[in-house]
Amino acid sequence: MMGGLRVVGLKVTMTAQKVTMSVRKVTMTHEKVTISLKIVTITLSKVTILVEPVKFPHENI
Repeated sequence: MMGGLRVVGLKVTMTAQKVTMSVRKVTMTHEKVTISLKIVTITLSKVTILVEPVKFPHENI
């Protein structure tokens, strides 16, 4: 019972360039005053997601 069988697959390609993650911890202490800053920066640029349908046709034998 395998008449007209068609296999469909997906080809997923993800390309990311210039991925930068920087963590900055700045601590300022002046007498009895303490200031703590934590800066987390994540930069993503040129993110391309390509989805291609791939079909494999099977002929009826």
